Amino acid sequence: MTPFETPFEEEALLALDQFSARWDGKYPQISRSWRYHWNNLNTLFNYPENIRKTIKKRKLFPTDDLAKKVVYLAIQDASKKWTIPIKNWKSALDRFMIEFEQRLVDYV
Repeated sequence: MTPFETPFEEEALLALDQFSARWDGKYPQISRSWRYHWNNLNTLFNYPENIRKTIKKRKLFPTDDLAKKVVYLAIQDASKKWTIPIKNWKSALDRFMIEFEQRLVDYV
C-alpha cells in the first residue's frame, strides 16, 4: 500500500488484479480501462464507508451529477426515518465540508 492508498483502495486494486488474472485473456480492455482511469475511480475510496455503501448499489453513473443526486436522495430518504442522532455524522459532515464547503456554509 502506498502512502496515498486507503485500505479500501488496496482491496479494490487486489480485486482488480484477481479480475485481470481471470479475464484478461478474454476481455483485456476491461481491466486496462479501469487502470487507465484509476485516478478518477479511486476518489470513491476517500469517502466514509456509509457514503460508499449508498453509491455501491448502483453499477453505473453516466455523469457526476447523477452520482451526486443518488447520494442526495439517499440522505433525503434516510432523514425521514431519523429519530435518534446520526451515527458517524460528524465524519461524514467533515468530509462534505472539505468537498463542498462553499455550498454548505449557509447551512452549518
